[in-house]
Amino acid sequence: MNLLFRQIWALVRKNLLLICVRRPIATFIRAFALPLVIVLLLAYSNNFFAGPQTWGVSSAHNVCCNRKMEARLTQPQVRTLAQGLVAAKGRDIVGFIDNGMTGGDVGAVINSLSTQVRDAGRTAKQYRTSLDLAQDCQTNDKGSSKCYGAVIFYSSPSQGTNDSSQGVWNYAS
Repeated sequence: MNLLFRQIWALVRKNLLLICVRRPIATFIRAFALPLVIVLLLAYSNNFFAGPQTWGVSSAHNVCCNRKMEARLTQPQVRTLAQGLVAAKGRDIVGFIDNGMTGGDVGAVINSLSTQVRDAGRTAKQYRTSLDLAQDCQTNDKGSSKCYGAVIFYSSPSQGTNDSSQGVWNYAS
């Protein structure tokens, strides 16, 4: 066993001498500089290939209509749906998935929200399934789509689906 360790050590020492003493610059590039460049390139590639994005969760905004009311508020307010739609440039579609629950409570809510969306100058579309929505709201290589958002209704006090029984509001946005 001792002989095996001596032979392994002799081979390791020989390889280290050949690599480090004969070619120190190539060894430095191969062992340190090149891996560092690769890691930095991978770490910052998102900054190189993607432009600045202005979508996502934002800070709260003051949305008051007159200065008297604005002066009384100490905390900024969250934007309303109409204000958010106006502020979102390039995202024109708002989808509503009724899961086959036409009319009733779900239909009334969708009609009310659709009116607000149309009044803001955007397009309200109603879908039967989330697959239909996914075809209209495909994302590009930067993760952005032409859709502002969507609401999926699973149940209401008077209607239900296979996923959720009637009796309570169950929806996802």
